[in-house]
Amino acid sequence: MINMQFLTRFLLFLSFVILGQSAWAQQTCGTCKDVIFIVDNSGSIDDWEFSTMQTSIDQLSNQILASNPTTRIAVIQYGGEDVTLNPGLYDISVPFSSNPVTVASWNRVFGPAANIYNDFLPASMASMRLDGIWDAGGELDIVSSPCRPVFILFTDAYGNAEGWGSTLFNAGGLPGLVGYGEYNYMKTTYDATFIVYHVTADDPTVAPLVGSAISSVGGSYTGPIDPNPGDPEGSQTIPRNYYTGSFQFNPVTVNDIVANMANTQSSFDYTDDCTGFVEFQSTSSSSQTIISWEWDFGDGSGSTLEDPSHTFSPGTYDVSLIVEGDLGCRDTIVETLEIIQIVPFAVSDTSICSSDQIVLGEPAVAGQSYQWSPATGLSSATVAQPTASPNATTTYSLVITGDNGCQTSAETVQVTVSSSPAINMTNSHSICIGDDVTIGPVENPAFTYAWTPSTTLSDAAAAQPVANPQTTTTYTLTLTTPSGCSGTASTTVTVHPLPNVSAGPDLQLCYGDTVVLSGFGAISYQWSGGAVNGDEFVPNSGTISYTVTGTDGFGCVNSDVLVITTYALPQADFMVDNQVLSSLDTEVEFTNQSNNAASYFWSFGDGVGTSTETSPVYEFEDGVYGTMPVMLIATSPEGCVDTAFVYLLINEETIFYVPNAFTPNGDEYNNEFTPVITSGYDIYNYSFFLYNRWGEIIFESHDPSKGWNGNYNGTPAPDGLYTWRMDLKLKNNDDKETYSGHVTLIK
Repeated sequence: MINMQFLTRFLLFLSFVILGQSAWAQQTCGTCKDVIFIVDNSGSIDDWEFSTMQTSIDQLSNQILASNPTTRIAVIQYGGEDVTLNPGLYDISVPFSSNPVTVASWNRVFGPAANIYNDFLPASMASMRLDGIWDAGGELDIVSSPCRPVFILFTDAYGNAEGWGSTLFNAGGLPGLVGYGEYNYMKTTYDATFIVYHVTADDPTVAPLVGSAISSVGGSYTGPIDPNPGDPEGSQTIPRNYYTGSFQFNPVTVNDIVANMANTQSSFDYTDDCTGFVEFQSTSSSSQTIISWEWDFGDGSGSTLEDPSHTFSPGTYDVSLIVEGDLGCRDTIVETLEIIQIVPFAVSDTSICSSDQIVLGEPAVAGQSYQWSPATGLSSATVAQPTASPNATTTYSLVITGDNGCQTSAETVQVTVSSSPAINMTNSHSICIGDDVTIGPVENPAFTYAWTPSTTLSDAAAAQPVANPQTTTTYTLTLTTPSGCSGTASTTVTVHPLPNVSAGPDLQLCYGDTVVLSGFGAISYQWSGGAVNGDEFVPNSGTISYTVTGTDGFGCVNSDVLVITTYALPQADFMVDNQVLSSLDTEVEFTNQSNNAASYFWSFGDGVGTSTETSPVYEFEDGVYGTMPVMLIATSPEGCVDTAFVYLLINEETIFYVPNAFTPNGDEYNNEFTPVITSGYDIYNYSFFLYNRWGEIIFESHDPSKGWNGNYNGTPAPDGLYTWRMDLKLKNNDDKETYSGHVTLIK
């Protein structure tokens, strides 16, 4: 129960807090064991069941040795018949010296092969006793051992009070022992503990009646039992054996068996009332009956009560408890307790401005917790030194609690809050580089003003200075009231660079050329000289400067200048000595009459001839007829050009040859009379006629390639003189010409 301590504000407050700093325990007999496995090896156990017993024993042995490596372990197989027939069959398969036990270290000895079908364990255990294996110097000496023996039985036997059959009950013939006397003898003489792992026999209603009459600890069987009034541990009215259907262990069973082998364990709890008065409660446990408690409070005093109480002064104490069972097992536990004091804080009232904060309290003390109230305006209500920033005057109280729940009385502190000035001003401005802007709130003559940075301000102590920064700058104003409370606010002046306006490169034009002026680097443009951005126009002659003014999205303005020089054009002109030529004479002389030209280029219109001479002479190639567009390009020194044309006409002269005789005699020469025309006529307007002496037309052709072969109406014409006529249309015009003559036919 917590006892609240109320002391005055600046007095030292002492409260006693018990801290379990460390604990340790020591047993004097609880961990020392001699473990003997008694294994049923009769004919009722088949080989698979026996192998699972081996595996389970190996598993349990490893767990026991892991908990206490000094434990001695032995294995005995039994197959005893009725003592009157074949008593005392047993085999020490693993002596104490063979730890650790493993499945591979021992094999089955009896079983069906030896015709041993009954498992009369009391007879076998009596033979073990009579053979002296438990005595000092015996094969399994438990008399000289300081450790308590634990017998773990593996069996499927059931109770039978008669002298024959599968039984764990003592029958006649064993000296002085009746009922379960052999087991009770081992418990009484050697302080032995029995743990029975009992597998269901053929008759499940009988088999459970025996195990719990033997077992000292372990198991969860809740069925009927066969009482054992002579058991030194009681009549076994509470079932204790492990009753199951298989010898195969699971981890839960292993852990339970190992736990049931433990003995005495010392432990305790305690409470205090904040005055140093501590009440102890023993929570010790034991498989025996605890008969004594020895307390040492670490300050020279102690107690033998089970649950004592004691009053401590501040300090650190090792409190120990020793408990002892009725079989002599003892265990000790020691816990270190620390009695500490709680010291209240010395606090005083304070004042802050509404925008300020203050740290309350004093540094934390180990073993104490803190609770401030109210929590409003505190960084944390559970730390020794919270940061307070209330919006209004507030009284805070503090309660300090020790680890044992003891508390101080509430300490109070008042935080008086004075108002901080509000600053109303625009928090952002935008200017172009080189411009300025007025910043700050409306002036209050009662306040003082301080701006930072001050280097680009007209007056750092003015309410509204003029700012002329060259780069984007945040100005902070600190405003102080006559009461000393101050407030801060900031405004940022964003400085935009001027747009990088470009008019483009200077231009050189020829008179009459058009140009489109377009500015770059802004979003809108104005040109001087009447030019419109993006529109085509013709500049005037001479050298003229055009200025473009560009404005960007922030309203910042910049300009650039473009110079246009417009040059005069040359005047191309020339004369020819003859514009109409015959194909028989195609040479022409050209006379250049151009002005303001520095170079020339001639094209004579035939697709072949060119010249760069000033006044060339040119002769057209043979076979060139028709109109020839002669072109002169005159170029000024500045590169401006002018062009002149003169069209020449080259008439194709008619040239032909008509033979005056031919010999159509069938040899390889001169067998056909055909005119030979080389130029000057239209092949599609050609007529050729041949007349005899009487004026009859004996041959006619309109194909220049087809001539007369000397026949008339399919018959050779006679030798003689014949008249021919040829009608031609000239190639260059619609004129027609007629030619005639004579030809002599000779055979």
